[in-house]
Amino acid sequence: SDLKQLLDAILAATCDYLQVTSAFVVSLMDDRPELIGAVGPARPTPSWLENETQSILDLLATPPPQQKPSLYAWHSYWIAPLRSKRTAGDTDTRLTIGFIGIQARAALFDLTDDERSVFRGQIRRAAATLDDIYLQNEIYGALEGLLPQISITRTRAAEVEYRQGREGQMPSEQATADSTSDEREQFVEQVRAALRHYWGGPGLTSSSLLDMALVQEALPDHNHNPARALRAILLQAIEKQKPAGERKMLSPEWTIYNILEQRFIERHKVRDVAIRLALSEPDLYRKQRIAIEAVADTLLEMEKPAPET
Repeated sequence: SDLKQLLDAILAATCDYLQVTSAFVVSLMDDRPELIGAVGPARPTPSWLENETQSILDLLATPPPQQKPSLYAWHSYWIAPLRSKRTAGDTDTRLTIGFIGIQARAALFDLTDDERSVFRGQIRRAAATLDDIYLQNEIYGALEGLLPQISITRTRAAEVEYRQGREGQMPSEQATADSTSDEREQFVEQVRAALRHYWGGPGLTSSSLLDMALVQEALPDHNHNPARALRAILLQAIEKQKPAGERKMLSPEWTIYNILEQRFIERHKVRDVAIRLALSEPDLYRKQRIAIEAVADTLLEMEKPAPET
């Protein structure tokens, strides 16, 4: 939140100095344009960002013009790439993590030397802020994958450290019920993390779900890649939530499947999915929890050994 406020402040200062009414920053995380900061009324429409992803990437990848900063014309805006301090792989090429745009003042770039100098500084500040947002997301993603493992370890440690107290021992039936409930809760958390990182991340690649017999049996079909095998098993569990008949986005019986498919396979944002399914965001979050639990229960059923004949 603080970083996005800083981004808005940078955009407001840019508008003020360059005497334009609107400016914005678009993130290119996973090559999916997302408007994450904007000031003023003239903002790019979501359809432009969604439908012109490749053309935007191609535009920013073209050899930059001679002027500094490197500006490109896009619709009624002038845009400039935002580059990370980090590099791509073993090369010295800095990653393009997004772009900043301002409302075009004229048909041709008409910034003065002083305006170019100031705009260069604002671009550097915006790039550093966006880079920090990326880094923060990566840290949170790593923690999200590790927390279920930490929770499981703490639960097991508590079981080992449990001793009979002065006021008597917990009844064995209650202890068994609590243990079963805790195990299911931990399993659901593992499934939640794996779904959140369905297309890559520690929630999938470091998951204890990789030890499931289902996943081990699927390894030969997926080049012995554990993450791919787990992804395939998760997809099977998601497909089992699909009702019979023609798919309907607004049908209650299709809600669970639609949420799983839209949120985790298609990776749409909560706001967009809520609009498509005609749900409020709080209701979507509640139903998403139910959907994740349904996948977890399905995996447990799939993991059960087949009855002997």
